Amino acid sequence: MAIYRGPGGSGDATTDAANQASVASTKAAEASVSANAAAGSATAADTSKTEANDSKVAAASSASASASSATASANSATASAASFDSFDDRYLGAKSSNPSTDNDGDALVVGALYFNTTTNIMMTYTGSAWQSIATGGAGLLASNNLNDVASASTSRTNLGLAIGSNVQAFSSVLAGTTASYTTAEETKLSGIETGATTDQTAGEIKTAYESNSDTNAFTDADHTKLDGIEASADITDATNVTAAGALMDSEVTNLAQVKAFAAADYATAAQGVLAASATQPATTVAKTSATGSAVMPTGTTAQRDGSPATGFLRFNSTDTSFEGYDGSAWGAIGGGGGASGGGTDAVFYENGQTVTTNYTLTANTNAMSTGPLTINSGVAVTVPTGGRLVIL
Repeated sequence: MAIYRGPGGSGDATTDAANQASVASTKAAEASVSANAAAGSATAADTSKTEANDSKVAAASSASASASSATASANSATASAASFDSFDDRYLGAKSSNPSTDNDGDALVVGALYFNTTTNIMMTYTGSAWQSIATGGAGLLASNNLNDVASASTSRTNLGLAIGSNVQAFSSVLAGTTASYTTAEETKLSGIETGATTDQTAGEIKTAYESNSDTNAFTDADHTKLDGIEASADITDATNVTAAGALMDSEVTNLAQVKAFAAADYATAAQGVLAASATQPATTVAKTSATGSAVMPTGTTAQRDGSPATGFLRFNSTDTSFEGYDGSAWGAIGGGGGASGGGTDAVFYENGQTVTTNYTLTANTNAMSTGPLTINSGVAVTVPTGGRLVIL
């Protein structure tokens, strides 16, 4: 059942209440939105306030910076003016004569410069006088500038150089090469004597060589003589000596083998004793004179020839007798050891008492000796068949 709840018309109370609740809810939502909007506006207001404050601070800083910049600009302008004034005091520009003050009318400073248009020379102030920059320095004047001097000699003099002392004269050969001139090459060239040439003649070289001590001239005659000697010639070789028609010393056993024996080598009959006194070859028997005696070799038994040949003769000083070699043994021969005695007596035969060397009687002969005899150990006395040895 519907209940009317107030003026304004009929209606259902439940429905009206629901409608009223809906309206209230809508209003509440709107109020919430308004509240949120109000809160946002408050936040935005705070942000704007902060930004405004920051702008104020930035403006103040900018104003301060502008003031500092203005001060710096003023200082820079002052410094620039001072720098220009300093430069103006040192470089006075072009003038026709030496100035006595700077461009501001102040006293000149040491090192001030100006260009003299009359002489076309740069001038500098020393503190007491003006002088060209080249004076004493030999640098920029045309007369001292190596690029402008017409005389190469003057240029070298200005640099303190001299050809042959510390600079080399121009050489087209050296100019055309890139090779280095080393210390070793300098030493090599220094070792070549002054005046040496490469065109010496053979005669000049020969004369220079032979003028030295301990050198001997090698003549054309010497050359010809050496050319005549066969290669590998050996004068001690028997074959070469024989081929030359000569004999080795060991081959000469008698004069008949000497092919060329000059007459001057003989002693003539008229020379007489000269033949006897002439020096005899070592391999021949000497003699006392032409009518004297032959001088036989003398020696002990131990000094006999080691390899005797048949016919060897000698005087044995051990046995005091002459002896000869028959091809197999030595034996005594007449002379020495024969009969002797007082005055002209010849009745005694003396013999040794010791047999020291093997002895063989000659075939078909007898022998005798007087004892006692001693035959040394190892020594034999041989009596051939048909022979007889008697010891008294």
